[in-house]
Amino acid sequence: MTLLQFEIFAAIAKNRSGAIRREKLVFVASRRHPLAHARGVSLRDIQRTPLLVRSSGGRDGTTARRLKALEEEGIKLTIGMRFESPNAMKEAIQRSIGVGVVNKDVAKDNLNRGEFKALRIPGLDFETEIYIIYLRDKPLSKSAEEFLKLLRRARPKTVAAQSQRFHQETQAGF
Repeated sequence: MTLLQFEIFAAIAKNRSGAIRREKLVFVASRRHPLAHARGVSLRDIQRTPLLVRSSGGRDGTTARRLKALEEEGIKLTIGMRFESPNAMKEAIQRSIGVGVVNKDVAKDNLNRGEFKALRIPGLDFETEIYIIYLRDKPLSKSAEEFLKLLRRARPKTVAAQSQRFHQETQAGF
């Protein structure tokens, strides 16, 4: 068991949780960026390009963990800029300052309008589950309970099944 898995198990032991959705991290470039017009984008192309990433505010966020894992595999990346705001980051992507690494939902409108192009890089497919975690021993307000019901109804069936399996595995481990 890795340290990260242990931290997740420990958090779940004290709290209630459930996966509410899957998110995909994507590499995006402005439609004017040279990589947006390349026939294929390789890992080497990404290594030569400044990456634009969200600042994790001192935490080890999803993007930071994924990029760190690549570096541990010997893949050297160049972080060109870090952003507190997703809008500031999207502005830098539009100005072709670098290639952004973002949750697909963050760039969805820009992708649909043709302002950004998602770059497909063989071997790099980043997905993560988003969890809602709340204290087991503290009662939820009526509004919070209704919000949880809404989230559970809206989540895709596959995430619900995976979440239930994960929850059963964590309960069995304690």
